[in-house]
Amino acid sequence: MISNIQINVKKPNGKPAPAEIIEICYEAYQRFDMSAPKRCKNFTSELDGSVQFVIPAQPNFIQGIYVEAVATKYPNVDSRGKRVLYQPMESLYLTPWYSPSGSFLEILPIHRISECQDKLKLDVIYTTDTIEQAPVMFVQMIRRGIPMKPVKVDQLHIQQLNQNSKMLKNIIMDEQITLSDSLAKNISTKIPTLPYIAHTSIELEINGQLTPISRIVVFFVRNDREVVADSTYFFTECLTNKVKLSIQKNKHIGAKFSFDLEADQNSLCNVHVLDKASKKDSSTLTKEKLFDVLRYQDIGRYNYPFQNGHCKTTTGDSAPTSGDMLTRSHRSSLYADSLVAFDDAGFLVMADLTLETKPCISSNKFSYLIGKRNSYYNGHKSAMESLNTRFFKTLLWDLVQVNGKTEIQHNVPKETTKWSANAICLSDISGIGISELVSAEVHKPFYLGLTTPYSIVSGESVELKSFVYNYLPDCLPLTLALTSEYSEQLKAQGKTTQSICVCGNESKTVNFKVKGQTPGKAIVSVKASSNKDKSQCDKTPVSDKHFEDIVSRNIQIETNVESFAIDKPVPSFNVKISGVDTGLGQCEKRHLKLCLR
Repeated sequence: MISNIQINVKKPNGKPAPAEIIEICYEAYQRFDMSAPKRCKNFTSELDGSVQFVIPAQPNFIQGIYVEAVATKYPNVDSRGKRVLYQPMESLYLTPWYSPSGSFLEILPIHRISECQDKLKLDVIYTTDTIEQAPVMFVQMIRRGIPMKPVKVDQLHIQQLNQNSKMLKNIIMDEQITLSDSLAKNISTKIPTLPYIAHTSIELEINGQLTPISRIVVFFVRNDREVVADSTYFFTECLTNKVKLSIQKNKHIGAKFSFDLEADQNSLCNVHVLDKASKKDSSTLTKEKLFDVLRYQDIGRYNYPFQNGHCKTTTGDSAPTSGDMLTRSHRSSLYADSLVAFDDAGFLVMADLTLETKPCISSNKFSYLIGKRNSYYNGHKSAMESLNTRFFKTLLWDLVQVNGKTEIQHNVPKETTKWSANAICLSDISGIGISELVSAEVHKPFYLGLTTPYSIVSGESVELKSFVYNYLPDCLPLTLALTSEYSEQLKAQGKTTQSICVCGNESKTVNFKVKGQTPGKAIVSVKASSNKDKSQCDKTPVSDKHFEDIVSRNIQIETNVESFAIDKPVPSFNVKISGVDTGLGQCEKRHLKLCLR
């Protein structure tokens, strides 16, 4: 039976890597003979980073296939300290299927994520001794451990798979070997080889019950009661309760939030709005997080109870060799059979049909200790529950009954904040639905800023720059007033009140001049308030609402060292330059400076 395989090539940042040259090689091994020839072929990754290839059918004496994918254009040796991408590679080991009649079935892998109302197409290939009539196939799906009603498919269109089939365009084989040769090359007399490989398709409808992962088994029963089966899985992102939350952006303080919430009839929705700065990613339930939680309910081969125990049931007798030791022979198989297909899909099978057919081999005996299980974990939670240390700033957390569409209003707090909102809805008809995460920025009608120096010296005059940005669409007449709580340290020079007009989405700057007085710390403030003098804005549309804001800054007044005079006379001295005595008289009384004449 041929093997269809796909690999995905990604960049270091996780994005798909198209147009990469990937060398695919495989080696087919026999038992006790690990010297297998290597067959290779180069492929180029598609736009989505995928590479699909086919390994041809192998002779029945082959008991394992080792597959390796290598990006050959990248170095595989040390680059002397250079930062390079070392040669990426990935490997896979394939276990052969076993059937006493030579009947095999394979579901081609499903790589795309299905959505609501999609038609899922299953491509099935199988070995057969005739292509005149397809066997009656059964399709059984299971979602998160819950089996669904099986589907009987008896009207199938089949076609023979040959060397020129489109499905085999990426097959890896030597030029001297054809597909028919590889099928006919069978030296084992235990397993017959059926002459044909047939292909058929089965379509299934996708619904929200299959979210986010479902497993599927396709099988048919031969006349000799042998079950021929294969299984696979596919991902679905489908929530039938379509929830949509929209929010008006760029709200200013004094207005209300207005939410438009849409959901199916008779839905109970939780609407919450959290501070975007204080919340963490784990605080909001999104579709992706819901899908991650539901994936933990998936059941596969490695979930209890284990039923793939054909070799264990054929194990010989075991007997204790000492009081606490038990010795038994170990039996295993190098093959997989139809029961493995059901086990991979999470099905517990009870039937009088033939599912376990793989041959078993004996290995060395082993001993293990008999006794009570000693476990340090008893399954109980700790008596000390972890305390909640994350308290998010919440604007809205409410339950709302929705029948199609509703509007929610809420007051906006008096602070500039970015909010993040979403809604989770439940309905007894359409189930759960989660809206996309939406954001809104709430801010004041205008932003008032003040730029000041950290410190000035006594007697120094500086300009303080106050700037205003108007978030409103209309123009805003404003009056800016300068005040100081410590007038003995800082004194205003010139105008302390100025009127300006700031139009929508524009900014203006106003300068105030101040002078440092006595040393100390001064607190200077600028207050901006809207006024009703529309003449400042030259007949442009003006907001008729009243807004005000104030901003304060600290300024340190330092001592001016130049204001301290030195009354003591400076003694006279001589300076000798190049052998010439230069007499310098006494420096006149000045401030503390180096006196040179």
